[in-house]
Amino acid sequence: MSSETNAGIWRAVTLTTLVIPFGVLSLAVLAGQGWFVDAQAFVLHAALGHSITLLGVLAATFLWLLRAYRYALLATVQAVLLVTQTGLGYAGRRGGIAIASSLHVPVGVATFGLGLVLALLLAQHRKQMRFMARNPL
Repeated sequence: MSSETNAGIWRAVTLTTLVIPFGVLSLAVLAGQGWFVDAQAFVLHAALGHSITLLGVLAATFLWLLRAYRYALLATVQAVLLVTQTGLGYAGRRGGIAIASSLHVPVGVATFGLGLVLALLLAQHRKQMRFMARNPL
């Protein structure tokens, strides 16, 4: 891949990883709305959850393709947490499995925290890459 292509992929991955934690935070708001205001908010909660999971898988995939192994490993853990979160949500809501519902919130908090860490690390990495491109040794 050319350096221009890599720069574009880095930009897209960085933006994607910034969107994920805010999406997870909005999921928490929608879940609260679903429990206390309008049960239809769970439909939006599920759709947004699937979209965020897809973004997480795409971010991990592109980081592996870029051979950014440290970041790819973190993104893969995040993607696994997002898929787990989706499964826990369905098991708790549709299956009535209490343990799934009790794990759904802590996994969401962990996903949010890891998402913020990953987004900040990638933003810092991109900033360093731009600095190195402007100031070669």
